[in-house]
Amino acid sequence: TTVFCRMIDYLAERRPAYGEVGFSGGEKGRALLDKFGVRYRESDLENLASLRLLILSDPDWKELEKRSLQLSDYVYNGGKILYLHTGGNWYGSWLPFPMEMKRSAKTEKAVTLTPGNGNWMEGWSECELYWRGKPELPEFSRFPKSADATSPAVLVRVNHGCGSYFFSSLTPESFDTGKMAAAKYARLISAVLTSHG
Repeated sequence: TTVFCRMIDYLAERRPAYGEVGFSGGEKGRALLDKFGVRYRESDLENLASLRLLILSDPDWKELEKRSLQLSDYVYNGGKILYLHTGGNWYGSWLPFPMEMKRSAKTEKAVTLTPGNGNWMEGWSECELYWRGKPELPEFSRFPKSADATSPAVLVRVNHGCGSYFFSSLTPESFDTGKMAAAKYARLISAVLTSHG
């Protein structure tokens, strides 16, 4: 019954996937997407109208800040931005809302999914997002209270107008080292990209 209900919810919320998937970022971000076989075209942030999804990873923060109004308009009018962290610095000055990133020592051994709307959490479960030991994971903080987020806040979605921002601070190294880490992260990226059309 649960699987059937999730399928109905997914189909009810699914929208036609028009446009392309764009990418803007550095070598680490490009390598991350190529590693998992994500199809995209390079985007210079000047012409976003043809994109249904813009992926940012290891980006040029100054360029994002320069284009902050354009990016905000893109999302407000129905676009989607997906940020994949690669372990570098974080600057939230390009966003139309406050958001910070911090490193915190965690005693939890799993990422807990908080109830929320939408299908962005479908396709994977808490049993896949766990780790051994007590690593210091980067997590987002001071984001809008209306956001959907996991606990700790390593995955956050913020709706903005007709579109949304999605942020992931997890990297393959966030999980156990070896092949299992890559498999878990690939599954997560697949689920998130599918939920974004």
